[in-house]
Amino acid sequence: MSNSVSSRTGRASARRAWLVCLGCGLALFTVMGLGINGFTVYQPYLLERFHLTNGQGSWITTVRSLFSLLSMLSADALCRRLGIRQTMTLGLGFFVVSYALFGAASAFPTLCACAALSGLAYGFGGPRNIGSVAAESATLKIRM
Repeated sequence: MSNSVSSRTGRASARRAWLVCLGCGLALFTVMGLGINGFTVYQPYLLERFHLTNGQGSWITTVRSLFSLLSMLSADALCRRLGIRQTMTLGLGFFVVSYALFGAASAFPTLCACAALSGLAYGFGGPRNIGSVAAESATLKIRM
């Protein structure tokens, strides 16, 4: 069997499959763990630092959730047009830009814009696309 794990090409294919899994796990940790779950840790700091009300703090997460929904609804079309790798790279790029802008933000509208970028990152680089990679990747169709 040329695709067996005991053959040379099978081992290389198995390593590639595990690297794809590792990359997807890192993308999921980055976009969900840092982008979505980690934000709630810093929200009290943002409220205090920028003298925001609780309602404004909630608006930041609402904007992020809205853009997450919109990007998840459009991720399939974008994946068909650009491909899965480019779409996930775009999502991770949105994540980097959003956190760089969060660090430089000075007002509530800027925080909302950063949250919008973070939402786009979640939709384009998050679990929806990682599931697509797992389902469609030929490297994961080997026998282990």
